[in-house]
This record gives sequence, C-alpha cells and structure tokens, in this order.
Amino acid sequence: MNSFNIHSHDYPDQEYQNKVIYQVMAHEYDSLPDLPLVSVGIHPWYINEQDVEKQWLKVEEWANSPTVKAIGESGLDYNIETDKTVQEEIFIKHIELSEKLKKPLIIHCVKAHNELIRIRKKTKAKQQWIIHGVNQKLNSLIPLIERDIILSFGQAMLIEKSNARKIIRELGPGSYLFETDDSKNETINEIYSTASRILNKNIDQLTLEIKYLCEEIFDI
Repeated sequence: MNSFNIHSHDYPDQEYQNKVIYQVMAHEYDSLPDLPLVSVGIHPWYINEQDVEKQWLKVEEWANSPTVKAIGESGLDYNIETDKTVQEEIFIKHIELSEKLKKPLIIHCVKAHNELIRIRKKTKAKQQWIIHGVNQKLNSLIPLIERDIILSFGQAMLIEKSNARKIIRELGPGSYLFETDDSKNETINEIYSTASRILNKNIDQLTLEIKYLCEEIFDI
C-alpha cells in the first residue's frame, strides 16, 4: 500500500512519482516539470522583489495544469528579514489563486499563526489549508485546528520527545497528513511507521485513511 507524501523537495524517481506531491518553486524552474503530481508557489524565503512578478506569472500559468494538485508552498515566516507586508501580499495572491482554481493551499508558517488566522478571516478563504512541517507546541496550533486547517508532519515525527509526537496523539483522523519536505522520499515509510506506533494504529489502516483523505483534498 502506498504511503502518500503530500510535500517533497526531493525530485521523485519512477517509484515515487504517483505517491509524492513534488514542490515546484517558481525561482528554480523555467517550465513545469513533467511529473503527475506537483504543487507550485513562491516560498517566502525566496521572495525577490526585483523578479517576484516574473515568478508569479509562472505560478499563475502553471497552476492551471491538471498535474498541479496544490498551490504553494507559500506563507509567512517572521524569522527572516523579508518585509512582512511583502510576504503577506504574495501570500494573499496564492490564497486568491487557490480559491479561484479550487485547489488546496500548502502553507509555510513560522511565528505567524495569529497573522495566518487574521488573513484567513480577511480573505474568507474556503479551500483546504495545510500547514506543513508542524513541530510547534499544541497550544499555538489549537486556533488553526479549530478552523479546520490540516497539520502535516514530517521528520520531526522521527525525533523522540518532539512536539510533533505529542501533538498527533491529540488529533483525530482527517486532521493530519505526512510529508518528507527536504528529506529523501523513501523516509516517508519510516514516518508512517512511527506515526502508526504513536497512534496505536495498524500501519495499513493509517495508510488507507491518509490515502482516502488525499484523494478527497487533492483530487487524485
């Protein structure tokens, strides 16, 4: 059974192409890679005010492709020097594109959960939002969970006593997904296996739950 990976920066070989959503960053590619499952966006780390318009034109063009299953990753990172207003402007563009095309939004969010909620209210976004790379304390995530924002867990699941391991015990089915982010795609199997032990679930049951959820969210 496939362990579906919703967010990866590791270009998938043939074995993984149908079970990995590969992250295509606008600054890295001139054309959309020939892969069956991708997401497209401008990461806040790589916002360059001189060429961001060029990046955005690519994102808008690519986003219409049937192989693009999600918009992003985009979001807010208040740990970096990039102007917060600029970050928010670019993020809102991604939200509007997500809403227009009815595709889910994969979000990078660091030290900006309150702002994220404010923007969700401001934009009245209806599409599914997914916070990737979750490893914060539960109390900072509760407002996101209450607004049906899905949490995605990656390498932090493999670290003993991580916040990710504590958080997932408190979540019900349908509220979490799994990813490898910038690690190798094959590590997704270990992430699923670890999560199944923490949740005290049969690995096949967990994999099937995530498979059905991904089919619903990403239209795959």
